[in-house]
Amino acid sequence: MKTFLFAIVIGTCFAAFLPSCTYDKEIIIPESICPDTLNTSFAARVAPLLRANCFSCHGNGSAEGNVSLDSYDEIKAIAASGRLLGSISHAPGFAAMPDGGDKLDDCSINIVRRWIAEGTKDN
Repeated sequence: MKTFLFAIVIGTCFAAFLPSCTYDKEIIIPESICPDTLNTSFAARVAPLLRANCFSCHGNGSAEGNVSLDSYDEIKAIAASGRLLGSISHAPGFAAMPDGGDKLDDCSINIVRRWIAEGTKDN
């Protein structure tokens, strides 16, 4: 009899607490944690990204490692060679950039990757 009574008490507690396990608030998961990479304008997205992360060594007249990113034509040439994407994504066989620093975030790398895939337009 004690076992039966114990089973009823446990079953009642389980039934009473089961509804409390639901979560009735809407959970919003962003579609992407990265900003829009479809609009990869060189002037609006790529150049500012490179200016913020690369120009201290490769811009404003400085060309460490014989790499200058001062002009669109220079950036396009580095991109066409594969060195821009290889370096910022720390791909094997490329000098990891920024030198001695952490790899750029995936969103920034994807912006550059998309710009290259779209033909390195000067837009």
